[in-house]
Formats: sequence, structure tokens, C-alpha cells
Amino acid sequence: MDFASLTQQDSGTYHLRVQYTGNPDSCIDFTLDYTIDTVANTPSAGQDGAVSYCGGQGIVDLFTLLHGTFDTGGTWQEVTNSGTLSANLWDSATVAAGAYRFKYRVDGSCNAFDESFVDVVINLQPATPIASANPAACENATIELFATAVSGTYAWSGPNGFTSAAQNPVIASATAANQGTYSVNITENGCSSQTSSVEVAVGIVPVFTITGGCTNSNYTLTAAPNNGQWQYRWDGPDNFRGDGNPLVLSNAGSGNYTLTVTDALGCSASRSINVPNTICSIANIITPNNDQTNDAFDLSGLDVLRLEIYNRWGKRVYEKDNYRDEWH
Repeated sequence: MDFASLTQQDSGTYHLRVQYTGNPDSCIDFTLDYTIDTVANTPSAGQDGAVSYCGGQGIVDLFTLLHGTFDTGGTWQEVTNSGTLSANLWDSATVAAGAYRFKYRVDGSCNAFDESFVDVVINLQPATPIASANPAACENATIELFATAVSGTYAWSGPNGFTSAAQNPVIASATAANQGTYSVNITENGCSSQTSSVEVAVGIVPVFTITGGCTNSNYTLTAAPNNGQWQYRWDGPDNFRGDGNPLVLSNAGSGNYTLTVTDALGCSASRSINVPNTICSIANIITPNNDQTNDAFDLSGLDVLRLEIYNRWGKRVYEKDNYRDEWH
């Protein structure tokens, strides 16, 4: 009896009677039973599997990539030619990016066999972009972020919920909330690069006030607050230049004085004050004779409410309310 191709319907027990009919008295008369289980004898290699990796994954057990139920006694064979397959273990650590195929075969009885295939794609991990930025930005200024040019899609993240897909994003009108670490990476073919980061500081523009007045017979300009981390630069009439806070105006002219304050990050602000006079002492003599000595009686920096002048005999010779510099 010959089965051209066993199927599940052929399963069962078959009986074969053996007897010798040429001799009625022969003792040869017996039955042989043979059971065929097509299910038990059908080889199974499981179902095909496919996977993509970003870069080499080291040792890969190909059995873990098959699907369904499979027999473990089969044979693995690489269809491609990486040359790093040993039994069911494939060393992907040093292989080049590309597609690799493996065949798993399980042999059964009566020349029956089953095959399945595993396809593995190794994608290149994108190059890491190098992040940089203008390291310090002033409040209300622009933060500029930079990343080196590489192939793929950019993904920036940072403080205050910042995200961007631009290579070189810009943040306008910066505030203190924008200060911190900004990071960028690249995605290509489903693979992400390593991350590069840069720190960005946001300086607060200095806020201050200026007052002027006489202190110990010296006209002094004072900025508040007096911050030890700030730089103070003064500009005034007749190319006046000065540094520090407070500033004593010795033999300096009247007019507008401008103070520029700069913090440690280079953020600066400027304010001006008008100085009507830098005289802080009252002369005890006036000789208005145009000899360039004591020709005027200038009290414009002293906020005089009323002025009365008497001669040596006690006679009042001049008087004025809100006197500044009117008597010559």
C-alpha cells in the first residue's frame, strides 16, 4: 500500500493479516497493526518573522524572531552572506547596515519538511548633531540655537516646553523661563541618534534709578541698587567719562549725565539725569567784575528757596525766591 501524499484524513490504525493459503494446515495466520498519526509526524518550522534594528544588536537568537509554534530540532541557514551565524545565534555586532535573511528547516518522516524565514534589517544609527548656541542672551533679546548638518529629521527640546524640528531654531523675546539646557537629536529610518546638549543663560536687563546731590561738599551721583556684579559707566558733558558707583563729580560741568549698567552676562541698560550744577559749597565773596574770579554766585545745585544778601553795613542789597544763578 502506497500513499502518494499523507493527509490528516489518512491518520488511523491499519491492520494487515498475514496467512498462508497454500496449506490449510499452515500456522501462518496473524494480524499486524500499524498506526499512522499524520499530525504527530508533520514538521513545523513556525511562521515567518521580520524585524528592523537601529545598529548592531550583538548576539541575536533567531528563534525569538519566529512566530507561532515550531519544532526546535531544525536547522538554521543564512540565505545572505554575513558569515556570523552559528546554529540559531547570529552575531550582528559587526555586520554592515543592510538586509539579512535566514531560513529555518524542520525535517519530518517520509521526506516531509517545513520551512520558515526570518528577515532582519540593520539600519544605520544617524550621526549625532553637535548643539551650540549664543551662550548668553539678554531678556527680550533672541536666543539662537545651532546644530551641525546631518541627514535626518531634527528634534529639539528645552525649557518652558520648547520643541522644534528646525536645524537652527530661534527663540524671540527671551525671558528667564527660557534659561536652561537645550538638547537635539536626529531621527532617520526610525532610528534616533545620540543626544547633544547646550546650556543657555538669560540675563535680566538691569533696572536702576539715579539720584544726585551734595554729599560732604561734593556733588555725587548715585545709582540704586548698588550691585557688586554690575559695571557702572558714566558719560557726561565735555567728553566726561567715569566709572563706579557712586560717582563724585569734582570740577565737572553741568548737563546730562548718562549711566550705562552692564551685568555679568553683558546685558546693559542706560538712564540719564540732568545735573544743573555741581557746586556744593557757598562762596563768601562775589566780585562781578568779569575777571573770571568769583564773577557769579551760582547756587543752582542747592535748591535755595530764598536768598538775601547784605553788605558789610547790614544793608540788604539783593533778594530773590527760588534763587539759582541770577546774580552776576
